[in-house]
Amino acid sequence: MSRRHARISFNEAVRCARIVDCTIQHIGTDHLKAKPIFFKPRGDLLSKFSASSNVSIFSMECTIESAPKEKILDGWYIDIHMRVYYEDPNRQVYRTSPIDAINGNVITTHSGSIYKLGNMDMLVARRIGNIKISDSKPLAEETLPYLVNASEDVYPYITNNYIE
Repeated sequence: MSRRHARISFNEAVRCARIVDCTIQHIGTDHLKAKPIFFKPRGDLLSKFSASSNVSIFSMECTIESAPKEKILDGWYIDIHMRVYYEDPNRQVYRTSPIDAINGNVITTHSGSIYKLGNMDMLVARRIGNIKISDSKPLAEETLPYLVNASEDVYPYITNNYIE
């Protein structure tokens, strides 16, 4: 049986590298076919450029997204799975994805959302009693077990409804 090397085009190599998020490196004696890369716009991409516009239709617009704004959470409490529950002004309760990072009173969740912890839930704060929770670091390692236990006592249904 003869052995033939598979040949792939440069476009295919670039596409595969983008899929696996890596850089293209030299991988032996195999050579890629040199084919030009053509940009083929799909849809109505060029309609926003009018004939009277000073922008060339061959230019590309570069937009830089601003940093996501942090949302202030009032009436918050936390469960054992490190998910924060909070109320909106309409008294609707929401649950975040699990916390990935804590920086003082600012948390970042697994989904990438950024929240600033405001006032704690009144019932949970009352349940904690005399334990001092810092406003600047409410989820400190020393106070986190007290917050979780108080939340479990006040709202026992929050972990019963947890589905992995």
